[in-house]
Amino acid sequence: MSLAALFVGIVSLVYSFLQGGHLEYLLLAVVLLSGFAAGYGFSRWKSRIERENEKQREEKEETRLALRDGKTRTFKPGPDDSYNKDFYEYFQGKLRNAKHSIYITGEGFECKDEEGLRFAQSFVDAHLTAMSSASKPHIDRIQTKSLISKKWAEMLQGLLAGGQGRFRLYLEPRQTETGPIVSVCVIDPDSDVNSTVELMVSVSRVVHGEPSNKAGIAFFHEHDKEFAQDMLAKITEARKSSQWRQIEAIDENIGSYVTIDGREYFQFDPVGAERGLAEGYTYYFTYGSNMIREKMLARCPSAEVRGRATLVGYRLVFNRKGDYVDGGVASVVRDPGSNVYGMLYALNADDLESLDQAEVKTSYQRVEKSVLNEDGEFIDCQLYVTFPQAEMEADQSYLEGIIAAAKEVGLPNGYIGNLRKFRI
Repeated sequence: MSLAALFVGIVSLVYSFLQGGHLEYLLLAVVLLSGFAAGYGFSRWKSRIERENEKQREEKEETRLALRDGKTRTFKPGPDDSYNKDFYEYFQGKLRNAKHSIYITGEGFECKDEEGLRFAQSFVDAHLTAMSSASKPHIDRIQTKSLISKKWAEMLQGLLAGGQGRFRLYLEPRQTETGPIVSVCVIDPDSDVNSTVELMVSVSRVVHGEPSNKAGIAFFHEHDKEFAQDMLAKITEARKSSQWRQIEAIDENIGSYVTIDGREYFQFDPVGAERGLAEGYTYYFTYGSNMIREKMLARCPSAEVRGRATLVGYRLVFNRKGDYVDGGVASVVRDPGSNVYGMLYALNADDLESLDQAEVKTSYQRVEKSVLNEDGEFIDCQLYVTFPQAEMEADQSYLEGIIAAAKEVGLPNGYIGNLRKFRI
């Protein structure tokens, strides 16, 4: 008998009882109603158990296939998503749930706006949550950029102080160009179930009118212990070949705070900064008309362009009358709130000597300074400064040559605007 037929029978018995007043019909109706309720409940329970068993079978099969082949998740930011929010939320969850170890490389957060600050802080909080969990995993972070925002430096110091020895920070001394892949993370490489490898490709975005690198497409490859161990081996190999420097604390012993274009940064002291410079070559920084490559090559055929650079904490002045012009010629003087922009070249010894001869020795002298290159690395270099007389009006033809050179090599618009202020 089906449940529907049983229900109809019970209703008929109840109706008969109400019509004739027979007690036996009422008792029979109660018994049948109880049976109906029990049968209906059993049917629902059986269906629920079957659904749960089917779900468990599907999950087991999914896990089996994932453990066999690995599983890849991809996150791509939307057109209005500057930070790839879904990626960071998922990444933070993976960090918080780490059981044994985390190895992570990256440049860090630029912290240029409030949203960036929130993401950076929540990322750091995920590290702290992981290290305070029952499993207490250790975290090795490899910092691949030596010039970092002051806020990110403070957050890294918080991890060093709050990690109780489980957070270790290393600086990659070469600061090599990694291409579009700017972050690699390996989580629990010895676990069949929890092993995860993260790769993140950056994209260039404009934030508040300034160019900035943001999280682009990100990949998580999970449940593949062999791949995770391979990636960890590559990180370990890079550590041995590069001799990473371990950072115990972010303070004046390993770097200093600098101000660039009104923003505060922490600059790690350079390690191996001269790497990549050919034997017999020297770095030369120019802030005048020599910034133009064609003019530089005409004077120094060995010159190799190394990109734009910044002399941090100096100001451009015109403080000596030129030998071949009527007005003042350029030099630089110490000014902690200012910067001088220019071009960095690599020259051989013969061309450097030619420059010494070209710059009248009674007017200019060659000195050694450190400039900040486009990779955020301080480079020791040679540059020329005047034997100063007094600050004076710039020779206008000479000044226009500097402005034209600054525009041609793409120096910041704000700096070019300051150059124009010397016009009379």
